[in-house]
Amino acid sequence: MPTLVLRCLPVWQAALLATGIVAPSRSSTPGSRIKVRGDWPDYQGYANRLPTWMIRSDLSAYNWKRLEEAGYTTSSFGSADNAIFHYLAHLAVNQDVVVWDRDEEAFFVASELHGRIYRLHELGWKIRRVLEAAGAPDPDEVKARWLGKYNVDGVSPTEVARSGGAAYDSLLSRVEALVRMADSYLKPVVVDDLCGLPLEPMRQARLSAIEEQAAKLAKEKVAAALDRRNNLETSAREDLGPDANTWLNQNVPNASVSFLEWASETDGNLTQAFSFLRVATRERNARLAAAAAVQGYQRQLVDAAKRAFPDETRARLFVSSWHAKCDSPSALRSILDKLPKARR
Repeated sequence: MPTLVLRCLPVWQAALLATGIVAPSRSSTPGSRIKVRGDWPDYQGYANRLPTWMIRSDLSAYNWKRLEEAGYTTSSFGSADNAIFHYLAHLAVNQDVVVWDRDEEAFFVASELHGRIYRLHELGWKIRRVLEAAGAPDPDEVKARWLGKYNVDGVSPTEVARSGGAAYDSLLSRVEALVRMADSYLKPVVVDDLCGLPLEPMRQARLSAIEEQAAKLAKEKVAAALDRRNNLETSAREDLGPDANTWLNQNVPNASVSFLEWASETDGNLTQAFSFLRVATRERNARLAAAAAVQGYQRQLVDAAKRAFPDETRARLFVSSWHAKCDSPSALRSILDKLPKARR
C-alpha cells in the first residue's frame, strides 16, 4: 500500500471538521447519532472526505529509513486514514467534539456539539432567507451582525442558539413567524415583532397587499350578491309572472328577510331559494289550473241557462244565483238539475 502524507496540517484538520462533523450536524436533527466516516463508496476510510490536493503521495516510493534520514517521522508520512484516526482520537479525549463508541468501534459527533451546530445553522439560514425576501443589500453581513448583537433577554441570538432550551424555542418561533411573512404572497401575513431586523418595508408591503385583497374581495362579494339577486329575480319573473314581486319580497320561512335579499347572501341560500321558487311555481300553476277549470264550469252553466230560459233576464238571474257555487263537475251537475227539464 502506498505511503501517504497529509500536508498543511491546520488546513486538512479544518476540512475534516467541516465535512465530517459540521456538515452532517447541520443536516441531521439533534437526537440522531452522526457517525464520523468516509464518503461513498469507502465508508470505512476517512481520507476520501478531503480534497485530493490535500493528500500527497510523492513520498510513497521512498524507503521509510531514507525518509527518517530526511527529517520525516513515521507519523508524518503514515497513511492519511491513520493520521485522521489519531486526530479524532485526540479530539475524543475530552469528548466535547467526538466520542469513541467501543461497541461499534467508531467515532460519533458529541450530541451537545451536534445540537449547537444545528441550532446555529437553523437560525442563521432562516434569518438569511427572511433578509433575502426583504431585499436586504447584504444579507450575510446583516445576519452576522444580528446573530452577534441583537438583545434576547440580555444575550445574543448566537448564545441563545448555543444554549438551546426554551429560550431558543421561543426565539425560533419568532423568527419562523418572520419566515411565514416573507413567504406569504397569495395570502399575505403581517408580523409586528420584527426581531430588530430591517423588515418594515416588507411588513408595509404585506399590509398593503392585505388591504388590496380585502378591497378586491369586497368588490367581488358585491358583484356576486348582485348576480345571485338578478338570477333569482329573472327566474321568478319567468315562473311566477305578475306574482313574482309579491313572492320575492315575501319573508323566508322562520326568518325576517325576504327571499330576494336572503338568496343574494350566499350560493347555498340561492340554491335553497330556487327550491322554494319551484314549490311556489307548482302551487301557482295549480291555482291557475283550478281557476281555469272553474271558469269552464261557469261558462257551461251560462250556456245551459241561456238554453233553458228564453228570457235573458231570468237566465242571468239563475246564473247569478248559482255562479259562485259552480266550482266543480259535481256542483255543475247539481245546478244543471235545477234548470227546467223541458227547456234544457
